[in-house]
Amino acid sequence: AVRLRPLNKNELASSSSKSNKGLRAWRVHENRGIDGKVTQRSIRQTGEEKAIEGKSLFSFDEVFDEDAATDDLYDAVGGAIVKGAVDGRNGTIFAYGQTGSG
Repeated sequence: AVRLRPLNKNELASSSSKSNKGLRAWRVHENRGIDGKVTQRSIRQTGEEKAIEGKSLFSFDEVFDEDAATDDLYDAVGGAIVKGAVDGRNGTIFAYGQTGSG
């Protein structure tokens, strides 16, 4: 899973962290089926409407934007692993990111 974190106060104040007139450089893009339900979520650079050939593409089981609550991440990613560990099974949750980045 991947989560876009909110910009911190230093990033908000720094013009170098802003792009496209103050918008985030990255955004969560949602593909929807004909029924209107989200079928896939991906991360794209702001302004890109489709994947660009030649760029690296990565797949994730889940994608969350900066407004996602920690409870949502736990329910989608960690809850089953924690429950399994409590029930005696092995499980690993590996989190990577800058300390204190959200």
